[in-house]
Amino acid sequence: MLGPPWTTPTPAAYLRTSPPPRSDDEPDLGEQRRLIERYVEANELDEPDWYVDEDAAGDDLERVGLRRLMTQAQDGEVSTVLVAQSNRLSTRLADVLAFIERYLEPSDAPLVSVTERFNTGTGRGRDFLGMLRSFSSLAVPRSSDSDDAGEEADRPRPSDRRWEKAEAGEHVTGRIPFGYRQAESGRLRPDPDEAPTVRRIFRLRRGGKSLRAIAERLNDDAIPAPSGGTWRASSVRYLLQNETYYGYRTYTIDGETVTQDVPHLQIVDTDG
Repeated sequence: MLGPPWTTPTPAAYLRTSPPPRSDDEPDLGEQRRLIERYVEANELDEPDWYVDEDAAGDDLERVGLRRLMTQAQDGEVSTVLVAQSNRLSTRLADVLAFIERYLEPSDAPLVSVTERFNTGTGRGRDFLGMLRSFSSLAVPRSSDSDDAGEEADRPRPSDRRWEKAEAGEHVTGRIPFGYRQAESGRLRPDPDEAPTVRRIFRLRRGGKSLRAIAERLNDDAIPAPSGGTWRASSVRYLLQNETYYGYRTYTIDGETVTQDVPHLQIVDTDG
């Protein structure tokens, strides 16, 4: 997919650390960044845009930074994706393969793992990628592999109405995220009572406060958690990983996931 004519695709660098306790051999955010910066300098690449998920599980794709990267790549705004290790994208091989096929291959953007010396933009990298696909029984099949692909696409979805509502900006699946309320039209909008708490949580986290310390502050101020009870470190982490606060929304219907730009729902400034 090509971006708008005025868009010049740029490199993208993705960093992720696992929730504690982490293994001793996992590079922290600083080390991952240094590895990528050395690669960028050695290969004379443009300065990349950085996408970061801290304390995020590798088998959970609902991450703010990763979803932002997916949106930019889907819009054709990414020329290369750089990671320190491929498992920073996901600890599941099937997810890495699906990411490459769905978000990078349509715009010929390679994935580069700088420590594994893996570059899908080279002949060796493409051969290795083919080998991974052949060995992975979980790899997502290409649409061209099926003679029925066109016929399948023409069949109506059983949840067409839900798709229409979702694409119109209405809330159709799951619980309404903390910080939003549902208007009579069915569309979400920022909740003036809860949105300031969302901004406060992000501000405290960016200021270096731990998840537990943030939860304790909210409980001290008698602010109800999304569940109506008390805040915990896990509930703070879950909120911090919600991309909707940045103006991106992801929904999944019948196993198909789509990410949208929803600037009217942005509560938190992406620049910090």
